[in-house]
Parts: sequence; C-alpha cells; structure tokens
Amino acid sequence: MLSSLRVLLLGLVLVSPSVLASFQIQPTPDWVVPVSAPEPNPNNLGKGLSTEYLLVDYQKRYDRSNQFFSYRHFVEHPLTQDGLVNSGKVEIFYRPAYQHVWIHDISVIRNGKNLDRLTGTKIRELDVEPESSEHLYTGEKQLLILLPDLRMGDKLSLAYTIVGRNPVFGQKISSSFSLGWSAPVERLHTRLVIPNDRQVQHKLFVTEQEPEKITLADDIVYRWQQDQLPIYSSEEDAASDFEFFPYVQYSEFQNWGEVSDWAEALFVDSASQAEVKQHDRWQEWFASLDQLDSLEAKVLQSLKFTQDHIRYVGIELGVNSHKPHSPYETLVNGYGDCKDKTLLLITMLKELGVEAEPVLVNTSDKGSIEGALPTPHAFNHVITRISFDGKQFFVDPTRNYQTGSELGHLGYYSYDVGLPIYSGVQLQTMPWDQGKRGQVNVVENFQSYGYQQPVLLSVESQYTGREADYQRYRFNNVPHRDIERDYLSYYHEVYRGAELHKPIEVTDDPNRNLFTVKESYWINSFWNYNEDEAKFEYSINASVLENYLKEPGQLKRRSPLDQSRPKQVSQRIVVHYPEMINATDIEPLSVNLSNDFVEFSVVNRDFGQQTIYDYHYRNRKPAIPPKAIVSHAKMLEEARKHLTYSGWIRSDGSETLNNAQQQLMDSLFNTGDY
Repeated sequence: MLSSLRVLLLGLVLVSPSVLASFQIQPTPDWVVPVSAPEPNPNNLGKGLSTEYLLVDYQKRYDRSNQFFSYRHFVEHPLTQDGLVNSGKVEIFYRPAYQHVWIHDISVIRNGKNLDRLTGTKIRELDVEPESSEHLYTGEKQLLILLPDLRMGDKLSLAYTIVGRNPVFGQKISSSFSLGWSAPVERLHTRLVIPNDRQVQHKLFVTEQEPEKITLADDIVYRWQQDQLPIYSSEEDAASDFEFFPYVQYSEFQNWGEVSDWAEALFVDSASQAEVKQHDRWQEWFASLDQLDSLEAKVLQSLKFTQDHIRYVGIELGVNSHKPHSPYETLVNGYGDCKDKTLLLITMLKELGVEAEPVLVNTSDKGSIEGALPTPHAFNHVITRISFDGKQFFVDPTRNYQTGSELGHLGYYSYDVGLPIYSGVQLQTMPWDQGKRGQVNVVENFQSYGYQQPVLLSVESQYTGREADYQRYRFNNVPHRDIERDYLSYYHEVYRGAELHKPIEVTDDPNRNLFTVKESYWINSFWNYNEDEAKFEYSINASVLENYLKEPGQLKRRSPLDQSRPKQVSQRIVVHYPEMINATDIEPLSVNLSNDFVEFSVVNRDFGQQTIYDYHYRNRKPAIPPKAIVSHAKMLEEARKHLTYSGWIRSDGSETLNNAQQQLMDSLFNTGDY
C-alpha cells in the first residue's frame, strides 16, 4: 500500500483502460474520419531537418449540447538523433478545470509492424505553468510519456482527443486551424464538424485553399487536406500584423459588437459598492486624494494606486482566464492581473465621476485584428480608456514606474487597434503616438584643457514618456555598478582609452516624467597630432543614433519592416577647444534626409572655442512596406556616413597650461570633481 501511494504521489501511473485523474484510455471516437499517413520522403534526408511529420491530422467537433472535442493524430519520423530524443518524449497539455484527455493510440511502427507503447507505459501527470515567469497561473497540466525502445528508422503514431472548452466563451464558437508548419509535413488533414443550425463563418489567411464542404443529416463538415506542404518561415523584425503561416479562422460572432457584448457581461462587478468602500485599502486610496487639488491629479493617483499598490499576479483558472475578479477580491488579495486591475481602476474612477471603460487589445498581433473575423481570441490584454477634459487617454494599470503630473505625460504603449467594452461598438483605431512622444535627448561635452591632456567627457541623457519608464525600471532593478560597467564598456568601444571619472548620477522629475542620467569619463586619446600637416585631429561619433540607423537584416522581404514604438532621439556633441580657433578650420556640416518613414538631420555650428554638432532622428510610421525597404536602406546608409565626423585644429602644439589651468586639471583627474 505504501509503495502504491508513493507511485501516485510521484505522478507515475500505469496505463489501463480506466479513468485516471483527468485522462482516460479510449478508442477513437466514431465521428473521427481515419486518415492514412504517407511513406517517408527521402528528399527530407540530409537537409538539417531533425523530424518529418508524415501525418498531422486535426479534427474538431461541436455537438448540439455545445460540447467540444479536439482530435489530434500525429505520425512522426525522426531523421536525426535529436529528432529521436524529441519524438520519444510525448507531451499533452490541457486545462483540467474544464478539459480532460482521451488517449487513443501510442505506437511505434517498425518494419511495417505496429508495436503498442500505450499498454503498461508510465504516464506522468505534471503541473506546468508556462507563464509563471510572467506571474500568471492557469492551472495547466501536462501528460508526459517517455517512450521505451524507440529506434532510428522507427515511426511514432500518437492519437488523442481533448474534451471540453472554457465555459467563459459562452455558447458562441470560434477558433482557428493552422494550415502551415515550419517543419516538413507530408500530409496535413483538418476537419471541422458543426451542427447545421449554427451560423459559423470562416476566413482564409495566406492561402486560397477553400475547404471541401459536406452536408450530413445533422452536421456541416468543412475539410482541408494537402500533401507535401512547403516549409514556412518568418522574417526578422517583421511588423506584427503580417501573417507568415497559412491558417483558417472560423467564428460564430457576426460582428465585433457581439464580442464587446460578450466581454461586457464578464466585467460586471459581482460585489456591492458598499462592500468595496468598506475595505481598508479602498479607504486608504480615498484618503490619499484629500491633499490633491485637481481632478486630473486624483485620476493619476488612482492609476498609480492600481499600478504600484496592487501586485501583478494573475490567477487565471477556468473562467478567470477572461473574467476579472471583483474589485473587492482584488483589494483583499492585494494582487491581480490586467483585467482585475482595470476593473478596480474603473470602479475608482466611477467614484470620482470620471468616465472610463476596458479596452481589449493584443500585445503581439496588433493590426492584424482588423482583418480577422470577430472573436474573443483576438485579444490577450486589457487596458483602460479614460475620457477626460474632452480627450481620450489609454492607460495600463499593469505598468509600473510611470510618473507625470498630466495624463499626457504618461508613457504610451500603442496596440494599433482595440475593442472598447460598454460601448457596443466596433474596433477602434488607437493612436500610434499619444500625448508627448517618448524622447531620448543626449548631450556629450568634450572639455579639452590641452592638446596633450586627457579630455573630460561629460554626458547628460534625458528620457521622457515610455523611454523614461524603461530607464526608471532599469535603475530600480539592475545594480548601478552593473549599469556603470556597461556604460563604460560602451564608451570604451567608441573612444579608446575611456576611463571612469566619477560615478553615475541619476535624477527623476516625476511631475514632468523626466528621467536624467549623468556620466563622466576621461578620454586619454582624443587628440591626434598630424606631423605632416602640423594639425591636431579629433573624431566624434553620434553613437546613440547608430542603433536606429542600422541596415535592415533582410532587404528582399515579404513582410513590412517593424519600426517598433514611436521614437524621437537627439544627440548634441559639444567639443570645447583649449584655445580660440579660426572658424574657417571647421568644415561646415548640414544634412537633412527623410522619407515617409523616418527623418534624420545633422548640423554643426562654430562658436570660436567650441563646435556644436546636433543630430536628430525620428520615426514617422510603425512599419515600412516591402517595396520601400531598398530605398529606405539606401537613405539609412547615407545617414550613417554622417555619424562620424573628423575635425582638426592648426596648432604648433607648443601651448602650455597656466598654473590655474594645471591646478584645475590635477583636481579633476585626481579627485573626480568638476
């Protein structure tokens, strides 16, 4: 008895035809249409491919009681030792809150014979939380099956059905089928069985292969089959709304208003307002408003409360994958995910008489939602839209390290489109750039005390908007010594012989959402004496802009080039000379380059004892279409030519420092003060 208990505690179960936890051993359901697997393709050998899939078979069925069955059958053929290792590890993932698994077949095909690997095989039922690093917990489990005696040349057959769907989605059905893989697939078969009284529409993406439609007595069947699929791949830095892999989407939602109605029912607060207002955390928040004069300040304080005083943790078991916990629960727990925090914030703003509502967004697909069929599956995140002073502001209660005395000062994160809730409307296009654009402004001062002396480089970098958010997060979570080391390494690469002059200084202006970093270095080899021409030469580099002007990795591409978030960067370089100079020694510089997507400029100005170089970069649109990539790359190449500038000063090099200058140099170099 003790031995058996220990086995169960370890999650090791010997398979038998009976119910075991959340899975069973069952024969293949009658509604499934069997599909044969082709023979291995010799053309796949020797091409660096670890595994070929002889059969990928997906069949889905919705019955009249709205029960959902997802049948899957894979026949794999390992081509390498790595492929053999991976094929020998069978993993089945499911959500036991609303799903269970029927296993139909696990067998090895060797020399034309089927060898049963299901009977007597140990199945480990494991808890897995793939998003735990993001503080999200879904209750997902894994069936892990390590196959005995799998050899090169064998084929593996695996068939199972996942039964059940999340009840949070209600009666309407929607999902998708993949019609393309990044690995070789010799036969792909997909089949969808739906009761014939359901109003389901479908849409194809990256394919024109319409399904075979079969009408049965009670059901409508959609079927796709394709042999010898091409191997699909994505491209680097692709815009988020570009689809590389073919798929078919189906949905019973007729418009986005129906999706909004579905979500609205989930965001109804189940707790009474009186119950929420009695909680001490609510009273703590409300008391914090007493010292604030303006309504805008109170709105910002409410946002900050949900951001900084409610921990980001998501308990997304069952319906709580999409249904938020009540504000009362969130206050009691002291934590919540995006939907929990959003509902709490909206409840707070309602108390202040400020209109606000949830907005469903997608953090990765973004713009591709506009061309998709209406479905709740289009979204993976919730933010808040605040209507204030005749304007709309999109804020995120899950963001930390945001500051600003005005809503327009907050760092903005664009999602291209979103679906407001409570409005009963369609998708809303969201601004790419809300309020003040996130900016990076860097000033580098090269103070020269003599042509034979080290040059003091002082750097001041100012960040606003989401750039300030990022730097604030960084300096609060990374040891400053590590950041200081990285900064020194950076300048050592740009200017050989750079040495740290004094530690990094950081200041934060929360009212303006302005974050400032000050650095200071000695550059030991700034001046180079050209004996042939009797002049001192120097070189400066606008290295801050280098990352933004790098050539795209792929010029010939199918996908638009992603420009990421709105960006505005300026770099001012000031070279202070040890003497008054003739302005004619400095070559004038004035460059303006732009296209529909970015703009770049540089200009220099001479002031006798100093020369100022002003660089500027701004992106204008979120992505660059493929047809414009080549011309865009040429413009970037031209811009990069102007990042480095070499200047020179005629001098005999005989200047000496007076006593006051020498004392200053000694003080700076030895004490790190300036």
